[in-house]
This record gives sequence, C-alpha cells and structure tokens, in this order.
Amino acid sequence: MKTADAYAQLRRMGRPVFTTREAGALWRSEQTSSSRRLGGLEKAGLVQRIQRGLWTLDPEIDPRVVGPYLTAPLPAYVSLFSALAEHGMV
Repeated sequence: MKTADAYAQLRRMGRPVFTTREAGALWRSEQTSSSRRLGGLEKAGLVQRIQRGLWTLDPEIDPRVVGPYLTAPLPAYVSLFSALAEHGMV
C-alpha cells in the first residue's frame, strides 16, 4: 500500500485521534508494521504522535478533545476551575 493510500484511509475514518491498533485494523497489518508506517507518516508531517500508540491527524488539535483518549478506558472530567476559566469567569 502506498503512503498516500494509507493516509487517505486514515482521513476517511473521520476521527481526530486514533490508535496504532485501529490503524493496523484499517490497513489489515500487524501492529509493528502499522507503527513503522505511522512513523513514516509522522516524518512526512501528516500525522502527529500524542503518546505511545496514540496519534492525531491534526497538529493543532484542541487539548480538550484528547483528554478522554488519554485516560481511556477510565472516564475523564473537566474541573470546575477549568470550566470557569474556559468561559472567562475566572
């Protein structure tokens, strides 16, 4: 599979954040080869690694979107102070 095809498939997922495992399932490949392919896409500036096994297509992703993915499978929440600050009340 060409790099452009692999990237196009990731874009069609329509998700801001995805895992190496999800990319491997999409490409029907082993996790190690998926990780290498994602590393190549990262070098080309097409994807960005958030943490081990977690990737995004948007380098300017909103940190509030990433939170639930970072804490999965446990739930995440926004503190009252953060919520007030977001709305300019603090």
